[in-house]
Amino acid sequence: MQRRIHGAELDFDEWRELARTDPREFERRRTEVLQSFIEETPPHHRERLRRLQWRIDMERRLHWRSPLVAAQRLYAMMMESAVGRDGLLPA
Repeated sequence: MQRRIHGAELDFDEWRELARTDPREFERRRTEVLQSFIEETPPHHRERLRRLQWRIDMERRLHWRSPLVAAQRLYAMMMESAVGRDGLLPA
């Protein structure tokens, strides 16, 4: 399954296989794509996106033994920013 995201062609199956067979290369490429995306955003959004990506990376690093726990933590973080205090949506 291929998807185009900000000009980059991303193939989910290829990325899944890369994560399974070469985690270091997967992380290198993931970081490269994310940095490219951030650099393509308007300048006034970049710092916020860098900080958000740092938080995401820290949660993933902290819970590296359990990807499910990391995903749950990231979901909670997303919901807090969407509907929590000062969230984007009304509660």
